[in-house]
Amino acid sequence: MTEVRHFVGDEFDLGDYDPTESFSPTDGMRVNGVTDILEDEESDDDLLDEELEDENASVSTPELREKSGRRKRWVSGKSSRLKSGHDEDKVIKLCLKNENKMSILRCLYVHRQLDMFQISRLAVPHMHKKSVGNLLAEMYGQNLLSRDLSFKTWRTKGDEKKYHYRLARLGLYIIAVFDMQALWVYDHLNEPKQHYMLKNLAIGSQERHHFETQDFVSRLLRNLADRGIHPPSTEWRRYPIEDPSVAGKSAYYRPDWFIFKPNAYYTSLVEEKRTSECPLHTPVESRSSKELDLLKQHFKGLLSVECDLKTEDLKEIEDKCKKFLYSLDYYPSNSMAFFSINEWYENDTLLPSSKIHNQKRGRNTKKVIIRQLEDALIHDRTNVLHGDELTCRQSCEIFIEQEGNMLAGFTRGEAFAAYVNAAPSVLDYELIPFTEELKNVSVTPPMPVFPDEVVRVRRFGEAETHMIFFARIGWVNQVAKALAMQRWIDEGNQKAKVVIVYPNDEEMSNDVHLLETQAQLHYMNWQDVLRTGAWGHYKKPTYRKVRGQLTLVWEEADR
Repeated sequence: MTEVRHFVGDEFDLGDYDPTESFSPTDGMRVNGVTDILEDEESDDDLLDEELEDENASVSTPELREKSGRRKRWVSGKSSRLKSGHDEDKVIKLCLKNENKMSILRCLYVHRQLDMFQISRLAVPHMHKKSVGNLLAEMYGQNLLSRDLSFKTWRTKGDEKKYHYRLARLGLYIIAVFDMQALWVYDHLNEPKQHYMLKNLAIGSQERHHFETQDFVSRLLRNLADRGIHPPSTEWRRYPIEDPSVAGKSAYYRPDWFIFKPNAYYTSLVEEKRTSECPLHTPVESRSSKELDLLKQHFKGLLSVECDLKTEDLKEIEDKCKKFLYSLDYYPSNSMAFFSINEWYENDTLLPSSKIHNQKRGRNTKKVIIRQLEDALIHDRTNVLHGDELTCRQSCEIFIEQEGNMLAGFTRGEAFAAYVNAAPSVLDYELIPFTEELKNVSVTPPMPVFPDEVVRVRRFGEAETHMIFFARIGWVNQVAKALAMQRWIDEGNQKAKVVIVYPNDEEMSNDVHLLETQAQLHYMNWQDVLRTGAWGHYKKPTYRKVRGQLTLVWEEADR
C-alpha cells in the first residue's frame, strides 16, 4: 500500500498553479483550490456517493436479471460462472487472474464510460465481439461493472439495446487497491484521495457528446496501437492545460480529450501492462513530487480533440477557438483537432441530412477556424486539423505518427530542385527552381509567409512565379497560408500563382475545400506528377450536378 500524501496549510494561491510543477510540504500551501474548481465543473447530473452505495441495484429491470429462459446469458446479464449469488473475495481473485477483465477495468478508469465496441478497440482488440459481449455481461453479473441504456445516443434501429458500461464500486476497488496500490478513499475520507471516485468517473448529461468523442478517440488509438504507437491521453480534468485562475477568464479552455506525444516511458508501461503506474491516474491535488516530475519529463502535450455535434452555432465555435488561442500563452506546444459528426446525420432514421449540408457545415466551420486563428496558423504557433470523423482521424494519425511534422515525406530542398531541373523542357515551356533566389529578393510590401517551395515558369517569353504549399488532408495551416499569399498577390504585388500540392488524389479529394475563397488557388497531387513526369497540370474544385446531386469534381485549370 502506498503512503498517505499529506499537504499542510490551508492557503493556496491558484495563480501559481501548474500541473507539471511539484508542491513542497514546507511551502505551507494546499491545493484544495484546484479541487474546488474541478468539482465545480461536475454536472448537476453527476452521480452522488449516496446513490452509488448500493451497486447491487442494476440499471436493468429486475425481470431482465431474473429471467433467462432461452435468451442468451449476456443479454439477461447472467454469468456462466456465478449464476446466482457470489462472494466478493472470489470475484476479486478471479478478476486479478484474468488479464482481459483487468484491461477492461483499466480502460474504463481512464475513459469513464464506453460501449462494447469502444471497449473492444481499446482494451481487448484480440477478442471476438461476441466474446467481449459475454465477458462484459459476466463482469456486470459479478458487480464489477454497471451498465446503462442511453436514449440520447441512439443512431439507428437496434441502438436501443446497446449498453454503455462504467465501473461499479467493486471494479473501482480492484483498480484502486490492487492495481494502483492506493488507499481506498471511501475508507479514508479525511485523507487526500489517491484515486478518482465514482462521481469523478460519471459523464453527467453530456452522453451523446462523450460517446461520439470516445468513438473517435478509440478508433484513433486503436489504429496507432496497431502500428506500435502508444500516445498517453486523458480528459482535461486530469491534466488542466491552462491556469484556471488567470485574471479575466472565468471559463477557460477545456478540450474534449487531450493527447500527449508518444514517449518511451509510457510505451514501456503499455507493453509491460503497467499502465496503472501512469501519474495521470492520481488526482491532480494528490500527486507526489515524483509523479509531477514524471509528468514534466515525459508527458508533453501534443493535440487537443474537439467534437462538433453540429448543435452549436458558429459563435460558439468562435468562442472555443478564442479560448484555445488564449491557452497557447499558457501551454504553447498544443495543437487542435476539430472534427464534425457527419455519420450521425446521414444515418438519422427520422430526418437524414444530405451530404451537401454536411459539406457546407464543414466549410463554414473551417472558415471560422481560419478567421479566428489565422495569425497563429500562418506563423506556425500551432497546428489545426479539421474534417469529419474519417478525414480528421486520418489527419490525426499522420500528425501523431510524425510527431507534429506534417511536411515529413515531401520532396523538399535540394531534392525538389533536382527534380525540377530534371523535368523535360520544350521550346515554349521551361521550369526553373526559384526557392533560394526568392529568399534573396527584397519585396515590398513583404510577403505574409514564405512558401514551402518556389518554381519559375517561362512560357512564350513570359515568366511567372508559382508559390507552392505542401498540404495534407485536414491540415488547416497550409490553407491559411495559401489564402494569405493569394490576397497578397491580388493586391498587385506579384504576377504569380499559388499552388497547393497534396501527396495523392485521395487526400486532395476528401479534404474540405473553401470554394468561394479558394477559387483562385490551384491544386495538384504529387502522385500524378511522379506518374506523368510533367509539372503544371493544375486543377480547381467545383460542384457539378451528378445524377441530380451536387458533387465535388475537379476541373483542369489553365496551365
